Amino acid sequence: MYVDGVILILTEACNGRCTMCNYWSVPHPASLTADEVIRFYEDHISGTPTFLTLSGGEPLLHPELLEITLALHSRARQLVLSTNGIGLGSHVDYVVRFFDKVIISVDGAASAKHQAVRGVDSLADILRVTREIHARGAGTRVVFKMTVQKENFRQLGDFFELSLQEKVSGVALTVPDVCTDAFHRHAPTPAERQRVLLDADEVAEFQRIVDETLDRRGELIRDGFVLEGNLTRFVEYFRYWAGLREDLPPRECVIPGNRLVVTATGEVKPCFFLEPIGNIRAEHGPFPETGRMGELARAVDPHSHPVCRRCYQFLDWRF
Repeated sequence: MYVDGVILILTEACNGRCTMCNYWSVPHPASLTADEVIRFYEDHISGTPTFLTLSGGEPLLHPELLEITLALHSRARQLVLSTNGIGLGSHVDYVVRFFDKVIISVDGAASAKHQAVRGVDSLADILRVTREIHARGAGTRVVFKMTVQKENFRQLGDFFELSLQEKVSGVALTVPDVCTDAFHRHAPTPAERQRVLLDADEVAEFQRIVDETLDRRGELIRDGFVLEGNLTRFVEYFRYWAGLREDLPPRECVIPGNRLVVTATGEVKPCFFLEPIGNIRAEHGPFPETGRMGELARAVDPHSHPVCRRCYQFLDWRF
């Protein structure tokens, strides 16, 4: 099956304590083995996808990460690492040798805000490692990714300034998922939603911040510095969850039929937030034939699917 991009969630293990993800609380985190990953990729992914992203949990915790990288790094036009940045400093040689791009979660322009979201005081180390990657001159591009939420939405402008100061290749913006069981959230409770979503007064404040950001940095945004994340759309997302509008405006989505996500439990999905179309592990029964897998992935209609209609996530992956 040819797809434009593949995301491998290598492990649920994580050394962060994020507010919008529960991987870190899983008592027995699942992981794919190198054999499973390589066999699936070789048997079912044809051609050379635009990107292959190694993700988690925290992929740097996977004990066979190097073996997986060596086997697959030439099987996509771009190899991407998505990391929380904790402990990245001890992997710089590995990163600049193999990866075209590294996406680092940076959820605040100040250490206290980043720590409040991530649960770990890691911003200073992330900035140090970013500079070291740049200094190596190996061509590995760095992207800072921010999940806009109650704790950090006032930092949006400062986040842009920090990203420019650190000379990253771009930024990615998203909002918390509060309506699916992705990332081990398992139907977030009202209290969990309240912790990350904005109330009506905060939505009005966020609107002003977005207007100021678009006025100050509109040209930069139009030139593609924001790889994904429509700020105006994010305002409407928070308006919806604050009860200020009845429904979300529709969005276009290129994911179903063009991407595949393989989870740490072996599930194969057309998107993080949709039902699996198969499982690569034998105990779950025969895996769908490659052609059938493509049919299942393309059968999702993002205009009508109830999950898609409420989804405002970082899904473009234009790397």
